Amino acid sequence: MLRLTQKLLYLSLFFSASCLAGILETGYRAEFNLYASGFYVATTTRQLLKTQDGMEYRTDTQPEGIAKWYTSDTLVEISKFKIKNNTITAQSYRYQQTGDEEEKIINIIFDHDNENVRLSNETRVHTLHAESYDALSFQIALMQKLALGEKTLIADVADQNGLYTYDANLAGNETIQTKIGTLDTLKILMKNRQNGNLFTFWCASKFDFLPVRIELERKDSGISSILEIQTTPKPVQ
Repeated sequence: MLRLTQKLLYLSLFFSASCLAGILETGYRAEFNLYASGFYVATTTRQLLKTQDGMEYRTDTQPEGIAKWYTSDTLVEISKFKIKNNTITAQSYRYQQTGDEEEKIINIIFDHDNENVRLSNETRVHTLHAESYDALSFQIALMQKLALGEKTLIADVADQNGLYTYDANLAGNETIQTKIGTLDTLKILMKNRQNGNLFTFWCASKFDFLPVRIELERKDSGISSILEIQTTPKPVQ
């Protein structure tokens, strides 16, 4: 059985060079809140940074609200990827959960020379495809696809639980109310082929199609979780 923390923080995972010039050139930092079944359970800081070797997308998540009664676990995720010729190329992903119980660290390597994906908690080696990402670099790839006018995407996405194939489709335009105001978004539905979990992304055109709200509906438990932006994205460099 998954630990309470993993259930509460699971959503935080999912959460064109010229088209995305704003965010990719300046990076960004913003705060998000996580809600599980309507209850406020965690806060997440997301930062996109430009590095000497490419880009780094980092999230720091800690329990809040009623979740603090049950756990002190914190979660850090770091995704490293490159951007070349309008293509997002995942390099590595690190998942680190610390707190009440034994520290959990999982590393994912995207080996482009040998065309495989390796997870440190699995003996199996996965085949690397053109649309292979980790849970964070996928969101940058999704932003890029939307900026280029694409409406569908089939992708392999790896996280601490394994590698899964998703079908993502544009469901239409939707205006939503958020803590930072009214935002015009493109609504994306994304279904996991293996377990049936359904993600919904609301990507704001104002912020280069950054996902400002992400909902996860788990097929096994029926639990619904939402990650939503709380502060306006600010440049970090």
